[in-house]
Amino acid sequence: MAMNSRTWLNLALVLLVTALAAVVYFQPGKKIEPVAPRLTTLDAQQVKQLRLSNEQGEVVLQRVGEQWQLQQPLTLAANKFRVDRLLHWLTVSSVQSYAVAGFDLTKFGLDQPQAILVADGLKLQFGSLDPLNHRRYLLLNDQIHLVAESDLTAPTSPWNYFVAPTIVPTGARIKGIAIPGLGEITQGEKGWDYRGTTPPASADAMQSLVDSWSSAQALSVEPVLLRDAHEQVVITFADERPPLTLMLSRGDDGLVLIPVGVGIEYHLSSEHGAMLLQWPESISNLIVN
Repeated sequence: MAMNSRTWLNLALVLLVTALAAVVYFQPGKKIEPVAPRLTTLDAQQVKQLRLSNEQGEVVLQRVGEQWQLQQPLTLAANKFRVDRLLHWLTVSSVQSYAVAGFDLTKFGLDQPQAILVADGLKLQFGSLDPLNHRRYLLLNDQIHLVAESDLTAPTSPWNYFVAPTIVPTGARIKGIAIPGLGEITQGEKGWDYRGTTPPASADAMQSLVDSWSSAQALSVEPVLLRDAHEQVVITFADERPPLTLMLSRGDDGLVLIPVGVGIEYHLSSEHGAMLLQWPESISNLIVN
């Protein structure tokens, strides 16, 4: 059957729209920029060990199962988020690269690197910023790379930067807590039991306090200092791990918790400290008043 003029017009419009869409999509004449290659071929999720050296000292981090652990200078759980900031450098884009032969490394800040990161044996040295585009110079396998990254916070940080801020070990289930001035709560057959002179208003208050300790995180973790700390909190756990004893140092700037025999101290705000050392209703009354 012969097509009428309206059918021909509709077909022409369809072809015109298709052609315009192809022009927009393919953009003929536009220069296609090549994708910058990754700095390394390492899979960040498969890296087993990181060894970091900078003017602050040396840090060794080891992957243990799904977690990261600080192994030097102390053995502690690591802050995964901050370890990931180190791993990120393995996957940044190398915008330009040059063979190191014939170049003066001082021009790139690579004669005395700000940091050296060794990931499963692969050595990465951190130089200065390019003054024009603020990209970072790196030295890897006798190649100078200019990469699309500049922040050196993680590579130049001390070991305590990488310590996990969680006070109670991840996955640990609390069986009991003894808190100075508050009393002792322990897990019984039917819930939490209390011993002391300042009882909570309800069983929920005890559960809330346990939950606060289970999820507590420090604002910062610092190397331990000699402090005037006479009070202590003792936390016991449902599994076979040893009790956690924390010395307390209270001040106008917050609460410091010092795990005995570990070598670190956890710094918390005054408000967060109150949540760990008082019943929830007492904190509410302080806020209302």
